[in-house]
Amino acid sequence: MCGGFEGVVGEQLDVRRPATVRSTPGGPLRPLVVLLLLVTTLGAGLWFLTPSNLGGSTTYLVTRGTSMLPTHEPGALVVTRTQNAYAIGDVIAFYREGLDHIVLHRIVGIDGDRFVTRGDNNAFDDTFHPAVSDIVGTQWVHVPRGADVMVRLRSPLTQAVVFGALACCAATAAVQRRRPTG
Repeated sequence: MCGGFEGVVGEQLDVRRPATVRSTPGGPLRPLVVLLLLVTTLGAGLWFLTPSNLGGSTTYLVTRGTSMLPTHEPGALVVTRTQNAYAIGDVIAFYREGLDHIVLHRIVGIDGDRFVTRGDNNAFDDTFHPAVSDIVGTQWVHVPRGADVMVRLRSPLTQAVVFGALACCAATAAVQRRRPTG
């Protein structure tokens, strides 16, 4: 006999393996876990990053002057968040009477129900002492040269590249889902 199989001449032997069920890595809960992670990440992002003008507690500022040198150079991105309380040493952003922009200075003292502030590069305290109602928030994140990054992110070319990459990822995922397994 040929091939090492024994049997009656003319009989076909079925040498295929029994069918097995393939499971996705992580089991049937994987899509649910991925969805929960996505929703949690999106929720946290909205909670921490929604700008104050859209109802959030975060304000994005770009420094312009030299009063906070060497701590903050002009063109830095400073992200502030509102707090329940402010203390000496906090870098705060506040509205100042008579100015059309927000000031970013450090709290150096307390005068009754108002804060005494000063720029790190200044030898004198500010003449205006903000109240809690004037404060936009305290520094949460400081990104040196962050204004350059923001300008690049807002450019139409960058936005097209980012949305194009996301579309490619979505299309690839959709094609992989349609392919038969096995």
